[in-house]
Amino acid sequence: MKNLLIIKLSSLGDVIHTLPAAQALRKTFPDAHLAWGVERVHAAVLRGQSWLDEVIEHDRGSLRTYYDFIQRLRRTKWDAVIDFQGLLRSGATAWLSGAKRTIGHAPCKEPAHWFYNEKVPRGTLDQHAVDRYYQLATHLGARFDGMPLDRPYLSGNPPEPWHDGPRLFPLCISDDDQQAAERWLDQQGYDRQRHKLVIMHSHARRSANLWPTSKYAQLARLLRTRDDLRVVLTGGPAAQPLCDEIAAGAGGLVWRADGRMSLMASTELI
Repeated sequence: MKNLLIIKLSSLGDVIHTLPAAQALRKTFPDAHLAWGVERVHAAVLRGQSWLDEVIEHDRGSLRTYYDFIQRLRRTKWDAVIDFQGLLRSGATAWLSGAKRTIGHAPCKEPAHWFYNEKVPRGTLDQHAVDRYYQLATHLGARFDGMPLDRPYLSGNPPEPWHDGPRLFPLCISDDDQQAAERWLDQQGYDRQRHKLVIMHSHARRSANLWPTSKYAQLARLLRTRDDLRVVLTGGPAAQPLCDEIAAGAGGLVWRADGRMSLMASTELI
């Protein structure tokens, strides 16, 4: 395998869930050029990953930007592409990449399998997404220590210590992002000896995943009755209207980190 392409365009949690499968591909094909196609808004999770050779970013928004993205994909002659997304858009992207082998699950929620020449039976929905994605990697013979996950922490007898988290889900936080989080805390007057942080992340793309802002405000007021607690609102620019409502309802008792720092600086803060 000379050139191998991963397609997982979005969303943030799904990209993170794909990291173990991607590392399994790297371990199995150490000399391959391993690339990942992803929407730019989620690409920060992948930048700086030493086991990835290339991150090909897509600015979602118009047919023109999609055309440019496909042209960048086609600069490389891919031996295989794995579509971990399973949507019509991602399946078409895999096919348009020009790869010799297009691999994905079948059936899918959308008819993405129309674009695959190698179809892998999809696991049941009670199977964790991490395991389903890893199953696609094993189609190419990929293996990764500790996979598939047996999740012993659900058994009531977790091992001590539990090491798999950082190894399976690596996050590369730059020095700049670490310093940005530290500067922000200093600006708020955070005392590392006296204060404990409670972080509230109120925003979600789907309305069904949103808790009412009045509840967040009520919780913030309750938490701030303790002198040692400081409540922080996080999120990207899209979260700011929700955070405005929460801050107003909380009577100014929260610290605003929403829209103030990058994705990975927010990760460092957490």
